[in-house]
Amino acid sequence: MKLDDIFAMWDEDSTIDKQNLSDEALKISKLHHKYYRIFINERLTLRKYESDLKILKRDKFEFYTQGPTEETHKLGWKLPPIGRILKNDAGMYVDTTKTLCLWH
Repeated sequence: MKLDDIFAMWDEDSTIDKQNLSDEALKISKLHHKYYRIFINERLTLRKYESDLKILKRDKFEFYTQGPTEETHKLGWKLPPIGRILKNDAGMYVDTTKTLCLWH
């Protein structure tokens, strides 16, 4: 869910009818439940993305240190011009690879 969508929902849900405060007070638990569910779903999605990122980093580390495989060749992964990377230097290449950087 996009943050703008959540903000739009909150703009709608946060309006209070000052003439009917008792009904507005009863809505609090429903609103809490609604936004807590959104929070939990987004947190689960984040955990999934973090797990996928760890797996991708491991695969990239193996690619840079052990060389290409048939699978990585199909994915279009290319070694830098110097070829395989030393294990000590692999972290720098893994963290800066285009498949891991969000802005690429």
